[in-house]
Amino acid sequence: MDIITSSCGYTIFDDYDGYSVQMLDGHSSRISCFVDSVLQANPNLIYIQSMGNEGNKSWRYGNFPADVREVISVGAVEKDGTTRTIYSGIGWEGMDYIKPDVCAYVQLPRRGTSFSTPAIAGLCATLLEHKRMSRKELINILNTSGLNHSTPNHEIGYSVPQTSRMSLPLY
Repeated sequence: MDIITSSCGYTIFDDYDGYSVQMLDGHSSRISCFVDSVLQANPNLIYIQSMGNEGNKSWRYGNFPADVREVISVGAVEKDGTTRTIYSGIGWEGMDYIKPDVCAYVQLPRRGTSFSTPAIAGLCATLLEHKRMSRKELINILNTSGLNHSTPNHEIGYSVPQTSRMSLPLY
């Protein structure tokens, strides 16, 4: 297995209802700890997580495990590629890394980061088919090719990856 994609993110668990936004640090929640441990044990495994649809709700932020540093968290943007859709979860400003990582546009009538995430998963699969690379190399290619690569933020991250900007290693 090379890629895992997930739209199941959490902000409340059966075992503990006290999660706070300050705990979006990649290792405070059980699911984030688990996903991080799987990634540490499998350095080339790609894990792509939807950012969640709480952007216009009281939580506003992404979910667990989208907060894990080496998880590729995916938000949703409007057609212009640089405006966050109102529902797309945002990253917490207290992180020392950017979340979401990237975004994708979801054409109506579909809605939600569960639809933007598979688009990025398909792009990642295509890039890995072109050239096997490490997770860090892949994340770097996605981030540096994004529409917002020079000024990433917690609303849209690096935004929509642009294949025309990708410097891909040759075989």
